Amino acid sequence: MNLELMSRLQAFELDTPGVALPFSHRLAHENGWSREFSLLVLKEYRRFLYLCVEARHPVTPSDAVDQAWHLHMCYTRSYWEDLCDGVLGCNLHHGPTKGGTDENAKFHNWYERTLASYHEAFGEPAPQEIWPAPSIRFSPVDFRRIDCTNHFVIPRQRLRSAAMLAIGTVASVVLVAGCTASISSDGTGAIASVILLVFFVLVTVTILGKLGGGSRGRRRGKRKERGSGSWFDSGCGAGGDSHSGCSSDSGCSSGCGGGGCGGGCGGD
Repeated sequence: MNLELMSRLQAFELDTPGVALPFSHRLAHENGWSREFSLLVLKEYRRFLYLCVEARHPVTPSDAVDQAWHLHMCYTRSYWEDLCDGVLGCNLHHGPTKGGTDENAKFHNWYERTLASYHEAFGEPAPQEIWPAPSIRFSPVDFRRIDCTNHFVIPRQRLRSAAMLAIGTVASVVLVAGCTASISSDGTGAIASVILLVFFVLVTVTILGKLGGGSRGRRRGKRKERGSGSWFDSGCGAGGDSHSGCSSDSGCSSGCGGGGCGGGCGGD
């Protein structure tokens, strides 16, 4: 391992002290993540940056890491001057997919190689919570930018559960009403009504409990479920012209990895 580079990356600060909206908070807010999950993603973003320089082949991030990368490039001085010039020693360009079957296969291959290099470099497999399997990473998705102040966003799973709850409610009301209407002198109808009401309450509490737990899980691991997908259809790679790990005006004289760097610094 290049301990000097890893030390520089770990010391690199993304959160500007004293600001109202630090980088990690903004990353969490824009993706619906918890603060803790956002910090885990930033740890993996630093490891991804390490692989961009040291893997010696094209690398592709997970979707969660890609979101950190996208946001960081919006902070242009931090990204180009502090990170690329000051830490990496090369210009790390973002190359989105051009679309199509060939591109999807290419990024799928790069992602598999990235996971293998991750294990080799850090002595442990990439955490699946942030780096899902390729089949999940590149599953079909349809991301949109949505203003949540004007729109409700309801996951399909929760919508199905809510529909089931509504159907159960209507059915229970009908049954209870029917039983109440047929109450006999010995009170059997009333007993049946009470039993149905208790059953309905138990079912309702169970469903609401599952909805609540699922919401917390999805909020913390939003990208774990969807995994795949960047804003660019089927993935994106680290590199100029969508095929190199990193590049510099001096032809990768800093020794950065990745194919197609122009200066022949290794890779494909």
